[in-house]
Amino acid sequence: MGNYIIGKNSIIEGNVLIEDNVKIGNNCIIKGNEQNKTIIKEGCIIDDFVSVYPSVVVGKNSKIG
Repeated sequence: MGNYIIGKNSIIEGNVLIEDNVKIGNNCIIKGNEQNKTIIKEGCIIDDFVSVYPSVVVGKNSKIG
């Protein structure tokens, strides 16, 4: 894990797992907390200005935006 790109001014908070080959656009917010892990699966692309909240699992090779 750890081969990913996070855009300018994006915020990753709390208990978040980002798998390989993920691209997160500019000005995004990805939230997780102690009770609810957020998972961004391998190969995802998240466009600019997207918010992802706790307990969300973004499926493999998904595109949001």
